[in-house]
Amino acid sequence: MKILFIFLVLVFSASEVRAQAFESEATMMGLLAGAAEACGAGKKLDDYELIAGNILLNKAPTIEAQKKAVFEYSLAKIKGSKRQKNFPIISCEDFLEAFARQDIFMATVYQDGTVKLADGTIIPSNKGKPQPYGK
Repeated sequence: MKILFIFLVLVFSASEVRAQAFESEATMMGLLAGAAEACGAGKKLDDYELIAGNILLNKAPTIEAQKKAVFEYSLAKIKGSKRQKNFPIISCEDFLEAFARQDIFMATVYQDGTVKLADGTIIPSNKGKPQPYGK
């Protein structure tokens, strides 16, 4: 019984850590998108959001997690845009140059929404599973 209790504590702790890491990923992606938007990244931002959106939605284990990821991403995007406009750490020119060199742009998004990252990692599509917002 004691071993089962320890196992359950470890399992729930691990899932909580995974959820926090997932939320952090959504926030970081949103901050970058916001700064890119503030700097006028144009088509490169469109490409980024297509890839980032598929990654976040495909990694989400539940509809609630998808909704939370979209919310976290959107909120962070607003913050990133405001931060870059009001308190830029680097110039937009330097930011856009670094933004364009990210590994995320070497990812492939397939028609079904599956994403293959530059390192070969496959993030399978959530197509066929219930999606938020009626998709």
